[in-house]
Amino acid sequence: VRLFEWCLSRILLAGLEPGRGNRRAGLAGSSAGGQMDCPQLVGDCALILTLVARLQEERKAEEMDEKPKAGAGAGAEAGAGAKEKDKGAKEAEEKREKQKDMDKKVKETEKGKEKERGMEMASIQAFRLGIACLGLPECTPIDQAPLDHLRLDASLQQLRQLKPQAKRDLLQACAAAILYDANVSPAELEVLRAIGAVLDCPIPPLAIP
Repeated sequence: VRLFEWCLSRILLAGLEPGRGNRRAGLAGSSAGGQMDCPQLVGDCALILTLVARLQEERKAEEMDEKPKAGAGAGAEAGAGAKEKDKGAKEAEEKREKQKDMDKKVKETEKGKEKERGMEMASIQAFRLGIACLGLPECTPIDQAPLDHLRLDASLQQLRQLKPQAKRDLLQACAAAILYDANVSPAELEVLRAIGAVLDCPIPPLAIP
């Protein structure tokens, strides 16, 4: 299940759930009014904050993939010039070009690793910001790659037991983690809406300026 499909399904299912309006209005027969605070469900809070923090990595990876690759036509130009050389010179030129390509790939791999480390650190910092917003003790993100949707659903069901104010605090912590790098993607907004829908704290569709 893709993340977008999970978000859409949770928003739709939450809207179709019987008694949803009664819970928000506090009417008789409603199942609202959780009695737990975030420190009592720290593991579930950490999982949700891990999800929103990891979205930064996915967005940055997509941005890097969309950047045009410079020098794509350099090989063709080199090949055209090599035809005018004799056989020995051509072989020597091809060896030099192969060595250049290998060196270039090594450098790109090293740069890619540096970027990945930076992305991971940014996500960790976003996670820590969310934890701090909740006043929870410092902890590490939950390592889940790929995302376990069943475990995520289970955590959200546990978090429905939070007090109304605690739910709002959690959503504010998620928003703070998403805004850590001052950039927001549609996917990040939809995940926040899905979390709010399951917690019975609906968030209207938001437009990115």
